[in-house]
Amino acid sequence: STSILSDAGHRMLVNREQSPGGFSLGYYTGTGNRLTAWINTAGAWQSILFSTAMTLNTINCWGIVYDGANISAYLNGVSDATPVAKTGDMGGGTQNVEIGAESTAHGLNWQGLIGEIWVYNRALSAFEILHIYNATKWRYA
Repeated sequence: STSILSDAGHRMLVNREQSPGGFSLGYYTGTGNRLTAWINTAGAWQSILFSTAMTLNTINCWGIVYDGANISAYLNGVSDATPVAKTGDMGGGTQNVEIGAESTAHGLNWQGLIGEIWVYNRALSAFEILHIYNATKWRYA
């Protein structure tokens, strides 16, 4: 498939490169224009691949939830992938959350606009994800 990005590699939307307690959401070459999310507990990374491909000039609300047992992916308030099992505590950590970049490697900045990033200290329910999408989608219509 053709990449919507003009170069190889990957690009980060949000990233906290820490072990344990790390997380990231980004685009990786070879995924058919789909976003991938990563969660780190106990020094081990686990990913979930969104089912829906990104398209140019389209605004979407992407969401990731980690509840201590599973990683879930949401697109525009609706589940967009089968949850992936992952257990463990993400811990506290001290590393900064990076938006649109990854400081551990150069040239991985997101190529596009980022409207909003929300990071919660608890797992949101599917209802809460849908509510957030419905309450904010007017901003980008």
